[in-house]
Amino acid sequence: MNTWLKQILALALIMMVFVANGASNDEQWDEWEEEEAPSPFTFNSYAQVTLGHWLQPSQVSSQAVSPESSGSDWSRKLITWRLEADYEQSFYQLSFKSDLGYYLVDSATYEKVRELSLKTDFSNLDSDHPLLNNEVIRNTALSVGRQSLSWGVGDFIFINDLFAKNWKSFFNGDDEQYLKQPNDAIRLSYFASTLNLDVIYQPRSNTDGLINTPKLKAPNGDAINARVYFSHQQRDYAMYASNGWTTSPAYFDGKFQYLRRKSLGASMVSPLSGGLFKLEVGNYWLSANNTNSQQQFRWLIAYEQELRARLTLALQLYQERDTEHSQFDDRQMLTSQLSYQSKDSNWNSRLMVFYSPNHHDHYIRATSSYRHNDNITLTFGLNTMAGKEHSFFGSLSRQDNAYLRFTYYF
Repeated sequence: MNTWLKQILALALIMMVFVANGASNDEQWDEWEEEEAPSPFTFNSYAQVTLGHWLQPSQVSSQAVSPESSGSDWSRKLITWRLEADYEQSFYQLSFKSDLGYYLVDSATYEKVRELSLKTDFSNLDSDHPLLNNEVIRNTALSVGRQSLSWGVGDFIFINDLFAKNWKSFFNGDDEQYLKQPNDAIRLSYFASTLNLDVIYQPRSNTDGLINTPKLKAPNGDAINARVYFSHQQRDYAMYASNGWTTSPAYFDGKFQYLRRKSLGASMVSPLSGGLFKLEVGNYWLSANNTNSQQQFRWLIAYEQELRARLTLALQLYQERDTEHSQFDDRQMLTSQLSYQSKDSNWNSRLMVFYSPNHHDHYIRATSSYRHNDNITLTFGLNTMAGKEHSFFGSLSRQDNAYLRFTYYF
């Protein structure tokens, strides 16, 4: 995490504690006979073992999606320990999430802080100070530090959700939460009676975890994203704007590079015929060396409905339109997803198929999870991809794998 963000986080914590103590000193003698309040600390933890195997072991090479799997029939042999800790007061919360992992094949370890943030909600602040009682301040929330960021309405199709993703984890059997890369950011939220606003500033643009892509120096620039959202007559609307960088390199001007990206977009979710209808659009302005050289328009329509009790079907139609055309531009995508949940909610299964009718590639993703009790969950999954050699899923066809994941919650 950047040094300046750590300093802001520490300073904000000191300020929060000072204000909270000042607001409560006047009342502490009146409350001494009351029962002791519950602890503001909460801790959660789990241990996870993931075993994955290539479905085409003879083709596995340096294209492996994880460091321990190169040259092995195993796509994954990983033990992970997650620790989560929160400290919560009336108007602020400190959150911490960290992973410690061990790769069994090459005896390597890794650690990653996934969240370290201070969240404040001034609407819950008990203070008589006129500044803090201001209506604008009362409707404001602030989150500073490392955090997960996400918005938009697509299922694994991202138009206005321009925050970095970890595709290595997504295609290799990790829990879906790991698709989101942790981001060092400042998030300012404002809640009004008719409109809500989110503004997210990243001092350094984050990048995706990629497969089969040359490693390049990350862009040395900041990023800002904004969202205005509201509800009207049972419909949810949102408008988006961003100014930053692409999270994945693109082949541009004869080489792979990260591009400057500006975007505008919108989305809607509405009830329709017993289901949910979704619409999302976005337009990108992409450039290298500050020259506007290319545009891309993306749109998505989707519909989901419960076919019978606990069985849901979701369909998506997605398309890109590029001003610069090449063999694999103007991508079209159809997805279908079938989800089932048992009556006791202990068994959850999902089958999702991605198919591109113009790029002629596809991806099949299947998961099934069984919760034995409050402590033990067992998950099985399958990832298979195929298509033309240079298409997106075709280039990942050697990554076909099946995995088993055991999770124990403490």
